[in-house]
Amino acid sequence: MADRFRGSQSGQATVELALCLPIVAILIAVTLEFAALGLDRSRLWQAARESARVAAVDADPDAVREVLETAGLTGASYEITPPPTERVQGEPVEVILRFHPSSSVPLVGELFEGVMLEARASMRLERP
Repeated sequence: MADRFRGSQSGQATVELALCLPIVAILIAVTLEFAALGLDRSRLWQAARESARVAAVDADPDAVREVLETAGLTGASYEITPPPTERVQGEPVEVILRFHPSSSVPLVGELFEGVMLEARASMRLERP
């Protein structure tokens, strides 16, 4: 009698796996996308600090662009205040970076298309 019940449930584990596997795959994909966003946020924050340092010692705005390219943040926009003509030694210069990260995980990445990362940093000017 036990063999009769065992034979009717032999595919149950396969069906359960087939039902749960897509959910597990989506959870893993979302986790990977969040990790990629965290990495981009960290890189953007570090680039903002480095850009503020460069802006504090160099009036050339292209120097900030070089920092962004070195950090791998091509396509990031930046804003430096005050402009080079209005800078006073000892006063702060602020750099604001904005970056729209590209999705790294297919399908799930489309959920994060509207994400815009922003980082700010300021340092005192060493020379005008």
